[in-house]
Amino acid sequence: VYFAKIVTDLPNPDAIWNGMLFKSNCGWEISLGRYMLGVLQVFRAYTINTTFITLVCMAMLSFICVYTLKIFEIKTLGWKIIVGALIIISPTVGSTLTYYYCSDFYMMSYFLAVLAVWFMVGEGKARLLVASICLMLSAAIYQAYISLAILLCFIYLMKMLLDSEQDGKKVFKKAGRCLVSGIAGVGLYLMSNK
Repeated sequence: VYFAKIVTDLPNPDAIWNGMLFKSNCGWEISLGRYMLGVLQVFRAYTINTTFITLVCMAMLSFICVYTLKIFEIKTLGWKIIVGALIIISPTVGSTLTYYYCSDFYMMSYFLAVLAVWFMVGEGKARLLVASICLMLSAAIYQAYISLAILLCFIYLMKMLLDSEQDGKKVFKKAGRCLVSGIAGVGLYLMSNK
């Protein structure tokens, strides 16, 4: 689906404005609260290789699909294919891949938001702490994926409500876990952004 983005440069105006080969600083992103972009750019030595970045994004996208399937405990092959295809061909993914200077980091933010929900819906208090840290890191890279985490929690809770084997007490417990971890994650992000 994304072969054209792997073999050619198809940037958006932001990617052209920020540079196609080298990004000298992340001042603008840091001013928007995306301070982890400045930290992560160091690991890439501020260089931009569109083919490598797109392939890294595709690898992260596969992990996003796997953990989304784990959150909803999808076991049948048909539904796995449908859910995976919907994630892969979503407009958000296609648009993100045009931000070459940070698309791999934005995809990491996407993955961390999904991973946060996976930890939230599990059992144990340690998982809540890890979920909060994942959500904080996701927001520190790109805040928009907080809404994805909220949406995944709502869909998970709706699925629980529709399941005749689930009792209301368990649904409220999971909702509380999502709420506590989400508030803690956003709180950690706000404190770390000072």
